[in-house]
Amino acid sequence: MEGKKTIGFVLGRETALCVAEIFAILTREEVKYEIDFFQPPILIISMTPKSCGFDIKELGGTIKIFDVIGFDLNNDEVQKVLFDMEVAQTEQRINFGISGYGKINQKLIYRLGKDLKNHYLEGGFKARFVTGKNIELSSVIVTENKLLSRGFELILVKNKELYTLGRTTAIQDYKNYGKRDFGRPKRDDRNGMLPPKVAQIMINLAQISKNSTLYDPFCGSGTVLQEAILSGYKNVFGSDINEKQIADTKDNLLWLEQIFCTETVDKSHLFVADAVTNSPEFQVDAITSEGYLGEPGQKTIEVAESEIKELALFYGKVLQNFSKFLSKDGVVVLAVPFFIIKAKHYYLPIMDRLSGFTLQNQIPESIRVKMSPRGTLTYHRSDQFVGRELLVLKSNK
Repeated sequence: MEGKKTIGFVLGRETALCVAEIFAILTREEVKYEIDFFQPPILIISMTPKSCGFDIKELGGTIKIFDVIGFDLNNDEVQKVLFDMEVAQTEQRINFGISGYGKINQKLIYRLGKDLKNHYLEGGFKARFVTGKNIELSSVIVTENKLLSRGFELILVKNKELYTLGRTTAIQDYKNYGKRDFGRPKRDDRNGMLPPKVAQIMINLAQISKNSTLYDPFCGSGTVLQEAILSGYKNVFGSDINEKQIADTKDNLLWLEQIFCTETVDKSHLFVADAVTNSPEFQVDAITSEGYLGEPGQKTIEVAESEIKELALFYGKVLQNFSKFLSKDGVVVLAVPFFIIKAKHYYLPIMDRLSGFTLQNQIPESIRVKMSPRGTLTYHRSDQFVGRELLVLKSNK
């Protein structure tokens, strides 16, 4: 690709989700790209410099973004690129770190760091080489040591016997996500809380413009609406069958307005309604929502199988209702539960209930990532008994 810019992503734990989000944005923005390298947790792509700028604030699944400054380098070439790299000389002290990905010997990282530190000292600078317990530096270490504001972080990726070298340009704001998750006045831990990062990914998977109308019919305490507002969507609507949940959403969005200086949400956009029967009078371009996950707690196989049948019937009715009022080419991104019992996953039998919709997959065929047995995206933590399966559906109208 002529005049290309090559950038890399350090992906989060759920690789498939993270990759799908990035390519969903590339598709939404109609960006031409080439895939240069993929080896979890690293994805590297090339595109024209003006075609798309990734703002890490809008990426729920990406930990770091970096500019590639060297491809297919041997050990000596890596050191030469480092020594020749320009550093902003606004201060006489440089803090820097090196994160290694792939099968990299930690001794190499320490040697490069020591050599680079001595190089700066010889040039008249004070230099501090920042390290951590792991070969890759965490967001916390990079942030707390001010590597991006008073120095830099290098990304070293090994591919067979050669290396790709990058320089971090942005890092995920873990403090901000923590505030958005745990700082809200209303939370419902018993019924499960959709993490803001996952809500953000789901919104991006819908591939809709910021002028589109987004609707969450299971809004709970408002996580999806919160993330949509923070991402710049102005036409957001939410409903829930539980009146208390709507009250909680209103409180949380008022808090969001006060803390993050977002625009006021029209209170008429939040209302009590049953997702099985409600047909909104406004146009709906995208439904982005986490549905009912079932009764909380660990389950036996017998209990899970019974609940799975009930939930499959319920979601069949929900999707049938959605198809009635979704706009032409509208999209549904719906998180439904799957159960984890003795390390085995039990999914809802709803794939034959998708009449009126086509299941979407945003991941290019050349990218091989682990997905569910039926080719869907999933999210769960190791200590959970209930996971989330993300159905990305496009209306066939």
